[in-house]
Amino acid sequence: PTEGLSTGAYLVLAKRPEADPVPVIQSPGANWLLVCQPVGPTHALADTLGRHLQSQGQRIAVATVLNGGVELSGQSLCLDLESPASAAALLATAGANNGQVDHVVYLADLGASASIHLTGVLYLVQALTRPTVSPRLWLVTAGGALVEGLSRRVSPDIHAAALWGLGRVVMNECPALVC
Repeated sequence: PTEGLSTGAYLVLAKRPEADPVPVIQSPGANWLLVCQPVGPTHALADTLGRHLQSQGQRIAVATVLNGGVELSGQSLCLDLESPASAAALLATAGANNGQVDHVVYLADLGASASIHLTGVLYLVQALTRPTVSPRLWLVTAGGALVEGLSRRVSPDIHAAALWGLGRVVMNECPALVC
């Protein structure tokens, strides 16, 4: 029954027993670019994630998506989410400030502006595939793909599901991004 399954992308969901310890793997410091909204739950999550990663020896840059632009760690860098050149400029600036970007985390709170975020992520993916060493891309949603057994505090979100679906396409089309 496994004939023909040697290639392709698969989603594997697993649950470990709570009593099993989670191994901590020490990895060399990497450069992370966290992209989030300037306020709200994605900003709070980026802040928490950034502090945790820094405590593990990782280097962090935070880019906040604004109306008509992105601000990178106190520096103003205008990024039109509908412009592929702006996505490439963001990556170039982040790389110039911290060195080669190893991981890009897009924390999505899509709401009514889902189409502009989907377009922005698409251009970000295109910009990420240009370097010789592609950074790993992480797309974080809430309610985009519900998993059995998780808290029911997260409601299904059709806009997040669209981004989750785009992530699945990126997995197949751009395997170097390890999305």
